[in-house]
Amino acid sequence: MRGHLSSLHPQLLFSLKASAPAVTADIIFLVDSSWSIGKDNFQFVREFLYKVVKALKTGGGDFKFALVQYSGSPKTEFQLSTYSSVQDVLFHIWSMPYLGGGTRTGLGLEYLIEQHLTAAAGSRANEGVPQLVVVLTDGRSQDDVIPPSSVLQLADVDMFAVGVHHAVEWELKEMASKPLERHMYNVANFSALRDIVGDLVDNVYAAVAPSAPAEVAGVNSDQCFLHVSTGISTHLFLFSSTDQKDIVFLIDGSNNVGDDFPSIRDFILRFIEPLDIGIDQIRFSVIQYSDQPNANFYLNTYSTKEQVVSAVNGMTLLQGDSANLGAALTFLKDTVFTQTYGSRISEKVPQILVVLSTQRSRDSVRSPAIALKTAGVVPLTIGAKNANANEMKIVAIDPSYSFVVSDVPVISAIEQQISSLATALTAEEVETLVSKGKLTFNWFLLQLHLLSKKANKSIGLF
Repeated sequence: MRGHLSSLHPQLLFSLKASAPAVTADIIFLVDSSWSIGKDNFQFVREFLYKVVKALKTGGGDFKFALVQYSGSPKTEFQLSTYSSVQDVLFHIWSMPYLGGGTRTGLGLEYLIEQHLTAAAGSRANEGVPQLVVVLTDGRSQDDVIPPSSVLQLADVDMFAVGVHHAVEWELKEMASKPLERHMYNVANFSALRDIVGDLVDNVYAAVAPSAPAEVAGVNSDQCFLHVSTGISTHLFLFSSTDQKDIVFLIDGSNNVGDDFPSIRDFILRFIEPLDIGIDQIRFSVIQYSDQPNANFYLNTYSTKEQVVSAVNGMTLLQGDSANLGAALTFLKDTVFTQTYGSRISEKVPQILVVLSTQRSRDSVRSPAIALKTAGVVPLTIGAKNANANEMKIVAIDPSYSFVVSDVPVISAIEQQISSLATALTAEEVETLVSKGKLTFNWFLLQLHLLSKKANKSIGLF
């Protein structure tokens, strides 16, 4: 089964094509240049880096490169944003000096996080571009590699560890991503580095190249397997090919809505009208929020379309002085989009959320929105009246899935577009969107680490 990208919103389709070539990645080399290597062996290191970069670019990928040497202290050779030409990268590698010094691999990793995995240094992680780090070391680190390695793995940075001669295997295992057989190398001497160039390049491509749907023998015709790149690693998902979706409407029920509530109710009824609602087809739920969220009905409350239509017709405004959209999104993740309340998220049935807001949220929406999207939900947002446009973009799975209109009755002008986006997405397209959200969440975690370190330094903890 293939996804039909033509059914995606035109702006989103353009952004996916433009920002995600067949193979794209930011690759940072962290290279040991301590005294134990020596000048003669360091030439083998230059040769290794040169051949890896040349082989990667020969394959036609959209790669950016950065290089950091480390010994007693790290030193930037060049950042991701320094060179636009691979020839300049290769020339720099071939002419870089040998530093000498101790072996503080942990400090090198921390330096890389703080100085190179940032937008200012040229990282495209916040655009969904995979981040890869290749560490080359020849001996035991004089400091701890575990804390920075854990941060990088939490942020889904793909780590390749290359050990030479006296490198310590358990340190390589701590730094390398899984599976280790594709991310960890340990060679006897520096001249042997040339023997692993081809394998390393193949594994880099395998880590970042999106794969096509696979035909799998013995799978029944209502199912298919799909390899999906999350931007860092490739996972195998099992999708149902039947027309199943779980659709939740989260609507502003505060006093700010007022007399516009009947228009919202009518919009929902028109949205429902063409849907095949049923316990084994499309499940539907409506949640209102103001000071607190409140469920009108869950995904498993009703089993027929007639029951859902009757419930929507009977809805009244929740009321409340404020609108806490952040709390409502958390409620959706922890309650509504769970198996107990009828969600089939564990069965890989697409989870679609339509958010309708009429004012700025009193609480923060960023973290709850990222957590919800990371869980596998695709939000579309509609802002009306006094809604904040930027807030709607933050909550949406992609800015092109966010709409702002002047007033609630004007929603009728875009309701066909909303309906098409929410109901026409295939499982593959949903997984593509969700994968982008997961990478954003991992990048968000990395930024939290950096902020925490800066705060701790300011009060003298480091």
